[in-house]
Amino acid sequence: HQRPPAPPPPLSRPHLLPLLSDLSSLTRLLLSKQQAARAGLQQQQHLRQRHTNGGPAVPPSLAELWRSLCQSSLALLILFNRGREVEVSKLLVSAYQQRGPGREPASEGGGVAPERGTGRDTEVGEEGLSGFERAVLWDLPRAPVQGKRGKCLPLLFTPQMEQSLDLLIHTRAQVRREGEGEKERKKEMKKERK
Repeated sequence: HQRPPAPPPPLSRPHLLPLLSDLSSLTRLLLSKQQAARAGLQQQQHLRQRHTNGGPAVPPSLAELWRSLCQSSLALLILFNRGREVEVSKLLVSAYQQRGPGREPASEGGGVAPERGTGRDTEVGEEGLSGFERAVLWDLPRAPVQGKRGKCLPLLFTPQMEQSLDLLIHTRAQVRREGEGEKERKKEMKKERK
């Protein structure tokens, strides 16, 4: 009595690409979160500037607003740059602050990309970009990051992304100080309870 041969192992499920409507819904959600967090953080910053050192403390939601803005901005940056989460994770603050301008100074009227073979096209890793990315490469601000196999890839930024990232960089020391002060207050409260 022989057993029938074992069925072949199930094939892994095919990788399904997200639907355009799903990506659109996600983008709308992230944009609304980013806008709300940016407005809240800017409001907190204005309140902080009005109060002097002796004034009331900034509400504890400052860190939450900063975190929300950071998460939504980074998620949008990844989506806008075709899901390059590894490259986005390698973006340094110094590289962002030294990002290239939207239009090349030499081409004031049209934002024309440099000619192929001049060396300028390969310095930003244009060969790994989609057609859309090549079309907007010289119109949007960009920061180079190290990609696979040592190639330099540009991360592109929309004006809204730039506003959010600039605000995050500007307020990060303030949020860090508030966080350290909150930790110290919690330690003191624990000591008082004992």
